[in-house]
Amino acid sequence: MTPAEARDAFTRLLQTPEPELDLAEAALLIAAEEYPDLRPAVYLNQIARMSSELKQRIRVEVEPQRVVDRANTYFFEELHFKGNREEYYDPRNSFLNEVIDRRVGIPITLASSKITPEPTMALAIPPPASPTGLGV
Repeated sequence: MTPAEARDAFTRLLQTPEPELDLAEAALLIAAEEYPDLRPAVYLNQIARMSSELKQRIRVEVEPQRVVDRANTYFFEELHFKGNREEYYDPRNSFLNEVIDRRVGIPITLASSKITPEPTMALAIPPPASPTGLGV
């Protein structure tokens, strides 16, 4: 995908009604400006797979704190996502494709890896703390 194609796709995506807007797709189209070989569908499939796996883990939970705990266990212990405390300002921390590949990022990008357009998965999952100790 060329940068021009990514911009066109992003412009079309922005025409989507807000409740249906796929933030992960938007983040990947932004990343495609920097990574012309990026194929958003590959990452969207990975996110969908993670979403499906997480759904299986939390489907019987009704207590919000237990849902958050299970989600955090899945993302941070099983998938090994973590905050980048050593290189907080590394530009790769802001690109969703890099965060998924490296399993390292800043709080806002890590949180966006937990966002899905499915209303059943719209969870209040807190992002990991930033280097200052404050969440996003």
